Amino acid sequence: MAKPFSRRTSLLVVAGIVAAALGLPYLGQMVFEPWARSPSGAPTLTGYWAGTVTFPGKGRVRVAMELYAPIHARRCGNCPEVKGDLKVCASGHPVGYEVWGHVSDRRASSFSLLGRTSGASLGGLEGWWQGGDTLTVSLTDQAPGRWQLHRATESIFTDAC
Repeated sequence: MAKPFSRRTSLLVVAGIVAAALGLPYLGQMVFEPWARSPSGAPTLTGYWAGTVTFPGKGRVRVAMELYAPIHARRCGNCPEVKGDLKVCASGHPVGYEVWGHVSDRRASSFSLLGRTSGASLGGLEGWWQGGDTLTVSLTDQAPGRWQLHRATESIFTDAC
C-alpha cells in the first residue's frame, strides 16, 4: 500500500500549483509577447515614452505616454493587446487620453492605437518600434508627419504637463 503524502508535502504541492497558476500568464507573455515582457531583459514596448509633437495650429507640444499589456489579452479574441494613457500638454491645458490597440507581430515592429477622452477622440495613432528606446508615431487623423518618442520614466510621465 502506498504511503500517503505528509501534510508538509501536501502544502508544498498546493503552493506549487498556486505559484504556477499565478505565474503562467506572465510566462506566456514572455514567450508569445516578448515586446510586453522580455525574458532576456531587452527593452519592451511597454513602459513610459515622451517627446515633442507639432500640431497644426497648436505648435510644438509635449506628449507623454504609458503603455502596458493586459495579461488577459491572449485569452480574449478581440481584446486590445496594448493599453495605456497619453498626455498632450498644449497651451497650459493638458488633455489625457485613454489609448488601446494591437501590435502587428511578436516583435511589435508596428502597432496601431485608438484614443479617447471624455467628449473627444484622439483618432488613430500608428507606431513603429525597432526594439530599442525610441519609437516613431504618427497621428493618422489630426496631424501630418511622424515624431519620435523616447523612453521615459514614471516621473517624466507624471510631471509632463
